Amino acid sequence: MFRKVALLVEGDGDVKSMPLLFRNCANHLQLYNLTLSHMPIKVGDPIGACNGARFIKLFTYAIGLKDTDAVLVCLDCDDDCSIKISKLIHARIRELATSFDKPAAICLFNREYESMFLANISILAQSRSDISCGVFQDTDWHKYRDAKGKFSSMLLGLSYKETRDQEKYTAAIDIESTRKKYPALDHFLNSIAWLNAGIQDGKVLYCD
Repeated sequence: MFRKVALLVEGDGDVKSMPLLFRNCANHLQLYNLTLSHMPIKVGDPIGACNGARFIKLFTYAIGLKDTDAVLVCLDCDDDCSIKISKLIHARIRELATSFDKPAAICLFNREYESMFLANISILAQSRSDISCGVFQDTDWHKYRDAKGKFSSMLLGLSYKETRDQEKYTAAIDIESTRKKYPALDHFLNSIAWLNAGIQDGKVLYCD
């Protein structure tokens, strides 16, 4: 039986790339029965997730869908502390998840989603001929607030555009080596595994 997860994401680029990242990570974990119930739902940035009524409305809608077994919230963390933001979101959704008896998990990407590309840029460049990382070191990714801009400066030809390019570079990510360098991807993988366990065991689990 397929187990279905609803994704709550931040922006337009995530709507295209997050389903691919989810599938690749689920396959990496050999959770082949885990799939998405719908196209990702855009909920906005972490500020709205921590304070806004719209986020709660969309979360309630997603977790209440009859063909959805679990919810995974995935947002950029920007300059905020991922643990602090995750706990604030967790406090807002835990009673809703409990009332629907479905598991939910929160995954915040350190800095930006594109920071994941920078964290393993040397390996990414091996599979993409349009990347020139030069002397950039994989360990330097956390120094850049504008990860999109830094990554764009490494591209040969067109500059990086999230809605056009995020999906194709996501497809080139080496999951195992990147999770060792970028903690948020490791957390994303653990979130998927925890959700799967929660679905199978009937428990409500959170990644805070």
